Amino acid sequence: MADDDAPRGAAPGGGPGMDGPEAEQAEPDGGRPKRRPNGRRRADPPPQAEGPTPGDAEPDAEAPAGDGGDASEAGDGEPVRAGRFHAGAARTVRRSAAGERAGDAVPDPARPRRRMPARTRRWGTATASYVAVVLAVLVAINLVGSKITATWDVTATRSLTLTTASKSILKQLKQPVQIIAFLQPGDLQGQQIKDLLAQYVAAGHGMISSRVVDPAADRALAEKYGVTSYGTVVVASGSNTQQVQESNMVTYTATGASQFSGEAPITNAIIQVATPVQFTVDWLVGDGEPDIVQGQLPDALTDLQNQGYKVNDLNLLSTGSAGIPPSVSCVVIADPTTDLSTQEISALKTYAQAGGHLLFLLDPATKPLPNLDALLRGWGVTLQDNLVVDQAQHYGTDPTEILPTLTQAPITAPLESAHLGTILIGAQGLTLAKSLPGYTLTPFLTSSPGTGVGGTPNSWGVGDLASLTASSSLAYNAKRDTPGPLTLAAMVMQNVAGSSGSGGSGTSSSGASASATPAGAASGTSSSASGIAAEPSEAPLGQKQFRAVVFGNAQFIASAAAGQTTGPINIQGNADLFLNSVGWLTAREAGIAVRPNPALDTQVVLTAGKQTALEDSFLLGVPLICLALAFSTWYSRRRL
Repeated sequence: MADDDAPRGAAPGGGPGMDGPEAEQAEPDGGRPKRRPNGRRRADPPPQAEGPTPGDAEPDAEAPAGDGGDASEAGDGEPVRAGRFHAGAARTVRRSAAGERAGDAVPDPARPRRRMPARTRRWGTATASYVAVVLAVLVAINLVGSKITATWDVTATRSLTLTTASKSILKQLKQPVQIIAFLQPGDLQGQQIKDLLAQYVAAGHGMISSRVVDPAADRALAEKYGVTSYGTVVVASGSNTQQVQESNMVTYTATGASQFSGEAPITNAIIQVATPVQFTVDWLVGDGEPDIVQGQLPDALTDLQNQGYKVNDLNLLSTGSAGIPPSVSCVVIADPTTDLSTQEISALKTYAQAGGHLLFLLDPATKPLPNLDALLRGWGVTLQDNLVVDQAQHYGTDPTEILPTLTQAPITAPLESAHLGTILIGAQGLTLAKSLPGYTLTPFLTSSPGTGVGGTPNSWGVGDLASLTASSSLAYNAKRDTPGPLTLAAMVMQNVAGSSGSGGSGTSSSGASASATPAGAASGTSSSASGIAAEPSEAPLGQKQFRAVVFGNAQFIASAAAGQTTGPINIQGNADLFLNSVGWLTAREAGIAVRPNPALDTQVVLTAGKQTALEDSFLLGVPLICLALAFSTWYSRRRL
């Protein structure tokens, strides 16, 4: 029979290790071992001593052993590595090559688990320690940071910091001021107002308090102050109140972008409610001067009003013998095109003798103004009626757009400390008297000193303006022109009330200390028109002080002309120069500082050519870069 001829341990159609009844069970299936429901064959167990072990399971009577198998099986006599449990099945082991079978083996619960390696434990402990240290440091930083209120403003225009002008005003407050902001919750601009009020409180030396109110939630308070819209800020001190509307705290750049700038109007409101003295600036009209009240100098008007000044027109031709009221803090004479009348000259002299304050802004005149010239000569200032050219310091390519040198004076000191410059367009030179008893003359703007190539002065005043045309040469002419340095602006002081009219010394543009001042009056000297003059001092107690500031230029306060987006006064140095002059004239120290910076337009305006180049760089440049990187990667791997 075939069964008798078969070798021991083999079965027809079956695998090795099958005999007896097991072989008979394998024959109906053609000698193939049975499969599990998941389609995988059971692995044969490795050789094992007879008898079941505690970890062995009962034999599987239906699963035959065979030579077929999957990747988990090995050849005869080779032990099979213990695999992972699959689909909940027990781990199997091969018992013997003779065909002994064992049941599915399960893990021995009495067998000890393998311990975590020492290296893994060390790494785990170190990681946990590092995390704990980092968390402790972060907690410490937050605790310390919550106690520190110091801030650093790194913006280009210092727009997140109160200016020295506002801080100076807050420092001089004598009574408490409360600022109430009526804001809509969650409003972005409302958060900017909150941040600004926090700066006022921090710089207020305990005299400023702030509060944020939702007018919808506190209608009674809103009705008390007459608030009808969100974004309104109320500044109150005692019985005085001022409102600042949200529209007044927004400025617009040349491209139309809006930016928050609430410091100037809020500081102005603080001045209005906390300062008992009302400062009034009268603007002379009637002789061809630009009318500031009628909107011919809108930026200058806004700047004055933001500093708390009340601005009025002054027509001395219509006031008759009344003259200038003594309550006027300052009178501005800005570039008259016709000469002043004797009535106007008389009124200005009377105002000056009573300790008045005058600001002259005078461009080069194309025709004589004898009355005005005589008035200024009486105070030691002579108009040169020329056009100053500065080859060493000018803006752009036009040598008549001068960048003047600032000398030490109260008006210019804040500009120097803030490194701000000014631009005078089409200025004329001034000659200061070498000897004028009772007066102190101090230049504070000059043209460039020294000489250039060929001994030509770096600056000079072109004379004979009446004969100049658009095609006339501005080159230096020794017979016609006045060599520099030239004085472009000067301060004049005289103590008037109770003075004896003798004693002391004054200053001059050439440095001669020959003019006398009244007893107790201040005196100063300067080495030259471009030198450093001594700072004028205050009048002694019981005396009034006449003050005048004379500029050989009026264009620096002009607003933008038609078709332009900005004017000369929009240059921050020019605006500060103008306001500092008014502040010094009115003896208002808080008005001599650097004002809030204007909105900075950071938008980029591209020409058509630049737009095309930018588009090409993205459409072509980026793909080419990617291709280059891909080729570099392929080439480097190719060489491996």
